[in-house]
Amino acid sequence: MILPAPDPTTRRISLRRQTPDGVSDVVGHLIAANADWLVVLPEDRPAVWVPRGEASAIREVPERLVLASSGAEQVERLLERGLPASARARLGGWVLRRGQGDADPGWVLGAGDPGMPFAAAVAAAEEWVGGALRLRVVVGGETEREALAAGFAPVGEAVVSAEAPLVPRGSARTDAAFLVVDADDTAALARHSAQGLVEHHRHRYLAR
Repeated sequence: MILPAPDPTTRRISLRRQTPDGVSDVVGHLIAANADWLVVLPEDRPAVWVPRGEASAIREVPERLVLASSGAEQVERLLERGLPASARARLGGWVLRRGQGDADPGWVLGAGDPGMPFAAAVAAAEEWVGGALRLRVVVGGETEREALAAGFAPVGEAVVSAEAPLVPRGSARTDAAFLVVDADDTAALARHSAQGLVEHHRHRYLAR
C-alpha cells in the first residue's frame, strides 16, 4: 500500500500494544488516527494498524539520530530527506519521489521492506512515479541483489563519506554530516581522504 510520506510536522511515537499474545512496542510516525484505529509507519517497513483498544500507552519520541556509526540504509534515509522533490510517498520502507522536471527525474529509495514481492513493488512504484523506475540502493544490499537479478543495471555510483567515525558522548543532539561524491571523481575522493573523512558506504542508481 502506498501512503503519504511523513513530513516534518508528523509526530513520531512509541506505542505499547497489548494483545492476547503479549506486549509489543511499535515505533514510527503516526500517519492516521480515528476512534477505532492508530496507523503507525515505521521507517523501514509497512504501516502497522493498531486497534485503539490494544494501545495501552503512547508517547512522543524524537526523530532517530543518525550517526556516522549508523547503518547505510539509515544514512540513505537522512540524505533522501534533504533533497527536494515535488511529491514523496512510502511503499513500506521504500521512499517514492517525483522529480521537479526533466532535469530532476523521479527515483525511489529502495531501503527496507516494501511489504510485497520485489516485482510487485517495482510495478506499484512505477505507476506512482509515472514512468520507468530509477532505483537507488545501497551497494551490496538485499534490494540491489534483487534488482540486478530482475534485470536492472547500474547507471551511476556514489561514495558516501562520514565526517567522523562517532559523535562524542555528551555532544549536541545533531545528525552526523555526510558528503556524497561520484565514485569516479578521484580528485574529490582524494581530498576527502586527506581531510580525514572515511567512506561509510556506496549507493547506486539502477534502471532497466
